[in-house]
Amino acid sequence: MSIFSGIITAAHKQTFRDMINALLEDTALTVPCKLVFENTKLQDCPNCKYDSISRRSSNQYEPGGPIPFIDGQICPYCAGAGSLSFTQDETIYLGIIKPAFFGMAKLELESVNFVDGKIQSLCSIEHYAKIKNASYIIIDTNITDLTLNKYIRDRDPIPMGFGDNNYIVTTWKSVQ
Repeated sequence: MSIFSGIITAAHKQTFRDMINALLEDTALTVPCKLVFENTKLQDCPNCKYDSISRRSSNQYEPGGPIPFIDGQICPYCAGAGSLSFTQDETIYLGIIKPAFFGMAKLELESVNFVDGKIQSLCSIEHYAKIKNASYIIIDTNITDLTLNKYIRDRDPIPMGFGDNNYIVTTWKSVQ
């Protein structure tokens, strides 16, 4: 039996969860971040008829499409591909942390900048699949008119917690 048996109780673990959940609330120490999913699913072009044999455009206008063209010409909307991939995005709130903060005894002013181009995000494990599948992320959409903080995932999300895995930490690197 460990000397620590009985020191960490269920009440301690619940207090930890309550504190982390409070930090991760949308109005607490989080910022809105846009997860961008590129090339999610190919969708048939809305401007032309799709030819399933050639797997390309039949170069025939689809009535009601956005850009009319004469049948036989290349569809101006999909350039004859017959299908398009679209980017999707979703905004979620994440706690953003500079990795150097972990284990530091004090906060130094120069550490506030993202010097090495890497950051970490903290969130509920419910966002695991979204973060894992995102092509990139834009940190703090409140300031995109000033700067675009675009990052790609540097490492897979790591489940963590205090006796459970209710949260994930993800490392991101700047692509600017």
